[in-house]
Amino acid sequence: MTDWGCFPGEYSMMQRRGGLKSAVSVGATLVLVGVANPAVPAAVVSSAKSTTAAAARAAAPVAWFVPPDPIFYHRSLKCTGTSPYMALFAPGAPWRQAAAHIRVLETNFLWVADGPRGDLAREFDYLKRHGIALGLGGGVLTCRGLTGKVEGFAGRRVLRQVPRIARRVRRAGETVRYIGMDEPVFYGSIYSGRLARHWTPAHVAANATKTLRALSSAFPGLKVVDIEPLGGPPRQVALEIRRYKSAIEAFRQDGMPVTSFRTDVAWWALPPGALAALRKMLRSEHVTFGVICDGSGHTDAAWVRSAEINMARVRAAVGNPDVVVFQSWMRHPAQFLPENAAYSFTHLIDWYFSTWQANHREEGHK
Repeated sequence: MTDWGCFPGEYSMMQRRGGLKSAVSVGATLVLVGVANPAVPAAVVSSAKSTTAAAARAAAPVAWFVPPDPIFYHRSLKCTGTSPYMALFAPGAPWRQAAAHIRVLETNFLWVADGPRGDLAREFDYLKRHGIALGLGGGVLTCRGLTGKVEGFAGRRVLRQVPRIARRVRRAGETVRYIGMDEPVFYGSIYSGRLARHWTPAHVAANATKTLRALSSAFPGLKVVDIEPLGGPPRQVALEIRRYKSAIEAFRQDGMPVTSFRTDVAWWALPPGALAALRKMLRSEHVTFGVICDGSGHTDAAWVRSAEINMARVRAAVGNPDVVVFQSWMRHPAQFLPENAAYSFTHLIDWYFSTWQANHREEGHK
């Protein structure tokens, strides 16, 4: 859920505050260490290692990072003091290993529209120097009277901000390559709380496309990512997957195809087989399957550990997703750095890829 400027809906509040119903232990991984063969020239060994490393990088999940920006930190989380966000982009910021894994950093429309110009310039410069693409996330649906009242309905505000966002991004020599839609199908079609619309998936797609086309005009080649929740009783999950499938087909027909799908899992209410069913549907639609790696808890260390357990559950159920998204909309983890601290946000990125690499090696030797 990325529309941090909007009042969160009932479902997402339950999802974010819900505790884990069960825990899955993160098993120990076996790392195979190669033994040097003196008969093999060093250059050949070095070349083989380089080729293997390149192959491993190509096979690894695509990683996104969505840390809470300063506007969300102060307005939505009601935190005081200095946000940890800009420390990520300081010279020599201690997350070099984690940053090397990140392909896309996503931030909110509000931050790019209203954040200090100097801070944005420093952030964008960091992304360019490290080869990290910029993504924007937020609500794209438009309906009079719902902006800020139902999650996902921020399209009117976004449409007003598109010219300003485009100017600020271009002045910094940057461009936006991805747009993450904040749960348009769930809140436009499935949500049944106060002010619910109950639109068809086709109506949702047609409505969202107005905002997407405006953004695509400002940033040609923009790729669309649909972010939706998954969880609840089995019948609810089946409904969600059917609606998401119908919407993906409708977006394609409207000329704004969804290239990737990111699920915000209700970890405390996830039926067996739900992730596998979602992945199967997405593969049938040729859309990449992404999972948000997040946690819960009242301390940074507890949140990080919870996120590790959640991703171990994903691996046990369906293996590694095509895309893994490191994201939080809670007060934890309050510390993003340094990456070598077990309680930090960037440490979670290192943990994920270190365990992925170990599992990848083990599978390669079977």
